[in-house]
Amino acid sequence: MRKTAFLAFLALPIFTFCEAVPSIAQTTAPSRTTESTHWLLESEFKNLGERDRIRIQSHLAEYGLYDSTLDGLWGRNTEGALRQAAAMMEQNMGTELHLDNAERARAFLSQFADGSASAFMWGEGGECDGCDQVEQQTLASADLTVRLPKNFQCNAQPRDYWTGNMEVGSIPWQQVPDQVEKIIESLENSAKNGSALRPSDQRQIENIIADHEIPIAAEYYGYVLYDIGDHKGAHEFWAKAAIHGEPSSATLLTISLMGGYDEFKHLSFANPPNARVIVDCLQYAAAGKDDTALIWLASGLVGDPDLPQGVNEVLGVNTNRARELLDAISQEHREEWADDIAEIRKLADELDQRRQIEEVAQATDAATGLTSKCGGLITLKGICWSLKLAEMQTVLLAHGYECSDDLLGGLSCSRGDALIDITDKAITFSCETFDVCTYNYEQVSGFLTEQGVVGAMEASRQFITQDTAEALAMSAMGLGPALAFREPYWQLSSCGKGAQGQVLCVEQPENREVRLVLKKATLGARTPSFD
Repeated sequence: MRKTAFLAFLALPIFTFCEAVPSIAQTTAPSRTTESTHWLLESEFKNLGERDRIRIQSHLAEYGLYDSTLDGLWGRNTEGALRQAAAMMEQNMGTELHLDNAERARAFLSQFADGSASAFMWGEGGECDGCDQVEQQTLASADLTVRLPKNFQCNAQPRDYWTGNMEVGSIPWQQVPDQVEKIIESLENSAKNGSALRPSDQRQIENIIADHEIPIAAEYYGYVLYDIGDHKGAHEFWAKAAIHGEPSSATLLTISLMGGYDEFKHLSFANPPNARVIVDCLQYAAAGKDDTALIWLASGLVGDPDLPQGVNEVLGVNTNRARELLDAISQEHREEWADDIAEIRKLADELDQRRQIEEVAQATDAATGLTSKCGGLITLKGICWSLKLAEMQTVLLAHGYECSDDLLGGLSCSRGDALIDITDKAITFSCETFDVCTYNYEQVSGFLTEQGVVGAMEASRQFITQDTAEALAMSAMGLGPALAFREPYWQLSSCGKGAQGQVLCVEQPENREVRLVLKKATLGARTPSFD
């Protein structure tokens, strides 16, 4: 499955710098950086994560605009370099940047964080040689390690989603949820407006999470930290939410651990859980109807190569379960993820085809030896009464039939319209099995004797009155309308006895198609002695 776009997962707006600037055909104008621009750049820069701040300084240094320490801190050297960069971009692009609102300032800085600004600074292809090496060296000093608790497990300490570990009816239980809502709202507004988070808000929410273990508080605080670029901190709070049973956080963390989010690939994890724990987290979130967990779990169940090998090994292959998970995804996401869902279904179909081919090949090899066990007994489609039920299934599989157990301990097999039902006393073949639906019982009986299947067959006519129990039994065996008939009815038949007591009958209920029934009869029964 393709790498997941985390922003799409959160349904957050994506703003690119290219959309922010006017057409390059506009008249060139000198840069007019104002105090407002200065404040916005400083504010947006400080709201970025340490890694991105260092990246910005590193790229400015590559362009010869910054020669100070790569420390990720705002200062006059960083400010001056960004001002020079803005002036160069305006001159090369032939337009003014208008860095006088938070979104434009944020988009401007993002181009230096990801290195795409070089296309606007120098034109395409203007990047310097060896820049990647410089970048790796400068990022090495940043702490990008997510510290997970030892023995991390999702839902290890389940808590109430809104009230955590607080006692019902207590004063904290009455007051704290409202406090959480107000603090989170304040933090989200700060992040949205490009303002620095208030330290007092952060201290309060972190203390509440530590003291009361409220899953929703940890989850949403993680989103706020993500929004300001603190991906490391976001993961650590999502881990807390997952431990206390929050399904969405369990999904986010699990996919990130599997390398499913490109924008988190710079992170590393201390105390990473093993594949078994990752699978348990996915299954827990999927049980909570988390759509993202459902599609990733389905992907693993068809052996998606994008998932870690250990995860695929723990999951194993289960194509039917994968399809069930895909069917459980909400309609909204089914439409959004249509391509990924189609890819998973295609993998499932290919696996089933491969498995069927392998099973048929194995069954064909085994069937040759099994059929030889029939000796002189009546044998149809390679099966006879000297074979056990499992052996009959193997032979029929070699003939392309799919079999399943019925409710009465027998076997129901099909290949297209052809049906074969096996009980402990009779094997019933529908007319489609031998392509004899257009013939009557006398004609089919003639074919059987001419080909030496039986020596002779005797015709009879019988009035059948099924009782309810018999009708239900036939229905349970999967005989369907072609084989289970409404009572009463006349049945014409012709039967012949084979070696050792088994009986083959051609039966034709009135106004119905023929069927062949191979009855065990006296085969294997103890023969009385008259000595």
